[in-house]
Amino acid sequence: MGFLSNTLKKMDKKGLLEEATPLIGYATQMLPFDFRNGYQVNVHDEDGNVIDRWANIGLFGGTFITVTGKTSTAKTAFCVQMAAEICRPYEAAEFHLLDIEGSSNPSRVMKLIGYDSFDDIKNKFQYHDEFQYIEDVFEFVNDMAKIKLQNRDIFATDNTHRNEFGEIRKTLAPTVLIIDSLPMLVTKDLEGMEGMAGQTYNGRKAIQISQFYKRLRPVIKKANIIIMVINHLNFKMDMNPFAKSQAQIMYMKQDEAMPGGNAPLYLAQSVLKFTSCGKFTAEKDGYDGFAIRVDIIKSKTNRAGTSCVLVYDAEYGFDKYRTLYEFLKENGLIEGRNPYLYIKGSPEFKFSSKDFRNACITNRDMYKTAVITALPILYGYLGNLEELDTYQESKEVLIERLRAS
Repeated sequence: MGFLSNTLKKMDKKGLLEEATPLIGYATQMLPFDFRNGYQVNVHDEDGNVIDRWANIGLFGGTFITVTGKTSTAKTAFCVQMAAEICRPYEAAEFHLLDIEGSSNPSRVMKLIGYDSFDDIKNKFQYHDEFQYIEDVFEFVNDMAKIKLQNRDIFATDNTHRNEFGEIRKTLAPTVLIIDSLPMLVTKDLEGMEGMAGQTYNGRKAIQISQFYKRLRPVIKKANIIIMVINHLNFKMDMNPFAKSQAQIMYMKQDEAMPGGNAPLYLAQSVLKFTSCGKFTAEKDGYDGFAIRVDIIKSKTNRAGTSCVLVYDAEYGFDKYRTLYEFLKENGLIEGRNPYLYIKGSPEFKFSSKDFRNACITNRDMYKTAVITALPILYGYLGNLEELDTYQESKEVLIERLRAS
């Protein structure tokens, strides 16, 4: 740190120059998505030499994530399952579902979570169906942050990853809040308040949503709270059919629009768009479900405008095994003929297309082989790898994460 920075830090009375909060990714186990929304960290020593590399992937702590799509594209299931996966390794981690739409129920959510014990479900998952006002949700998040920051010893975690400057900085256990959904939130009557007079109701609501995002961004970052906001994707009618209007944001279609004003798009660190792109049947595929293409409209950590495909199983929800199988198949890494398929380069593991999931569960060596086979392509999503050892070191980090899960 230079002389100017050192001096300014000593003069800082407001804590504005505190050490930056580390940006930590939490792997969701949906590998195509994790790597599409991640980046590679190059760790340097004091002389600027790269001494380590690791894959920082998944959904990131302390951020706003907008999940949008048409109805029946499993947006809520995605948020619930990913929140459960984020919180799984941490004793003090919790996730809260604000079911404002009334479209969920605790029994279905508990089945999607996939925790091993009922105690884990009770300790980590909270279901709320009484929230409706933006102002109340704002207060709820603020209280959450205060509790975490005032009890750092309870929420502290052991972060073993070094940042770009070779430093290890402590983080708090993640907390996830799911708002289902943004269009169903309402605002209290603020007609007489300064700046609100003369505004339509929708105008007042858009202002409140914007304030919600702006005022909470620094709060959730410091307290490591992830807010997943579910939004709807509507058809936008053009008044002039001969002059098409611009898309609401780059990588969205011209005829697509999201309610709630610009805040859910411009102030969120990540924006994900869900589109149904295929169907699976028990007769043909061994299960009922569908494929969802996740378009990364906006990303804090990787290139926007990319996409990946996740598989939704009607029984289990989003399934990491079936998603991995479709990824391997799409990239030409499944060989052989049914019912004697095998992973490219590993003919010792035989399976049928219907049985890949069960085969991975019963034979963890096969699952590990499937993951390792996919990794060269997945790491390519993080950017150009400079050296062979980059892949080797990062691979070991990821395999350790998979063992832990």
